[in-house]
Amino acid sequence: MKKISLFCGTLLLVSCASSPVSSSNGVTTIETPKTQSAATIASGKRTFELYKQTKAQTSNVQVARVGSRVKSVVSMPSAEWEFVTFSNSTPNAFALPGGKVGIHTGILPIAKTDAGLAAIVAHEIAHVTLNHSEKRASRSALTGLGGSILNAALGGGYDSVISTGSALAINLPNSRSQEIAADQVGLIYMAQAGYDPREAISFWERFSAYKKSAGSGASSEFFSTHPLDSQRIAKLKEVLPLALAEYQKH
Repeated sequence: MKKISLFCGTLLLVSCASSPVSSSNGVTTIETPKTQSAATIASGKRTFELYKQTKAQTSNVQVARVGSRVKSVVSMPSAEWEFVTFSNSTPNAFALPGGKVGIHTGILPIAKTDAGLAAIVAHEIAHVTLNHSEKRASRSALTGLGGSILNAALGGGYDSVISTGSALAINLPNSRSQEIAADQVGLIYMAQAGYDPREAISFWERFSAYKKSAGSGASSEFFSTHPLDSQRIAKLKEVLPLALAEYQKH
C-alpha cells in the first residue's frame, strides 16, 4: 500500500499548472489558441449536431449578440463558432471542440446582463481555445496506461484502488485547473470584447448564492471536478487588474 500512496502523491505534483494569463511591460498575454486535431473537431461537431437533434432549442437574441461579440476577439481559424440556446431549466453551459457552445435558458436569469452572459460565453470559448477536451482525452488514456503498468508491477488486484487514486490525484485536480484557466482566459476575452470584467465576479457571486438557495452549496473540493466558488472568485481577482486594463482600451 505504501507504493500506491507514493504513486498518488506523484500524480498530485504533475497536476500543478501555472496561470495562462500574464503581463510584461504593460502588455497582457494569454496562451495562444491551441490547434485541435481534425478528428477532435469532427467529434465535437457530431456531438453538437446530435445534441441539437435531441434537445429542445429556443431563439435568443442576447446569446447570439454576446456570442458574436466575444468570438470576434479570438483568433482561431479552425473554429466554426456556433452559439445555441437550449430550453433547459438547469443553469448550465458547455463547449465542444470546433467552436460549438451551448447555453441553457436556466442560466440566463443568473447572468442577468450582457456582461454577466459574456462571462459565461467567454469561459466556454476559453475551454475551446485551450483545447481542454483533447487534453482530457490524452490524460485519461495516459492515466489508464500508467495504472495498468503499476497494477502489473504490484502483482495485480489493485485495479479499483489505482483507478480511484488516479481520479482523485490527476483527473479531478486537472479538471479544476482547467476551469480556473478558462475563467482567467475568459475574463481577458470578455474585457477585450468591451464587457466590464468585474461583472464576471458578480456573476459567480450570484451563481454561488443560487446554489446555496437551491440546496446545492459547496461540497468538498477534493471530490469535485469544479473548484469551489470562493476559489474561482479569488483566482479571477488575481487577473482582474489585467482584464480591467484591457477593458479600458475600449
